[in-house]
Formats: sequence, C-alpha cells, structure tokens
Amino acid sequence: MNEFETEAVLTSLKDMFKSSHFSICTVDKCLTLTNAIPNDRDYKALSAIHCVNWSEMNPKFRQTVFDKTLEVVFGEGFDLSALDMIYSDESKNYVMDTRNKLKKLLNLK
Repeated sequence: MNEFETEAVLTSLKDMFKSSHFSICTVDKCLTLTNAIPNDRDYKALSAIHCVNWSEMNPKFRQTVFDKTLEVVFGEGFDLSALDMIYSDESKNYVMDTRNKLKKLLNLK
C-alpha cells in the first residue's frame, strides 16, 4: 500500500468509528486496499452487526468490535506481497505502526 491508500484506509475507519453505527461496507472497502485475508469467523461476526448503532453495544463489546476490525483489516492474514515486502520485522512493524496510528487518531489506548 502506498501512503495515499494507507491514509484512505485510516480516514475511512476513523469516520466509521466516529459515526453512529458499524459498517461492514467500510471494512470491505478497506480490505480491497490492504489485501488482507480476514479471519473468516471474525469477518462473519462483524458482518452480523452491520448497521448496528454503537449505542446499542455495551462498552466491552464496542472495544472488541474495534479490535476485531483492526485485526481483520490489518491482521495476520495481511497479504504482504501487496506491499512488495518479505515477511520480516519491517513488515510486521509497518502493520503495527498503522494500527497504532489509527488508535491515536481515534484517541484510544
């Protein structure tokens, strides 16, 4: 992913997390940019809560949805060949740095 694509993913996720509800459509669009291969069970669970208002979720579950969304979009199934990188510490750091940047943008831990 280039810088433009990374910013597009971060901005769209930030917008979704600050909106009134969860959107699997946003996740799907981000997946096309990151080329991540999502965990099937996590993706299906996230799909089940499409358009559910954040206010309908208890705080612990909201945090889990946030964490699972980041795992799905940037997770272990990340297709590093899309970054033209070898699976190395550098590529792992890139994924972690991107996750941390989003958390900082959202003012989360």
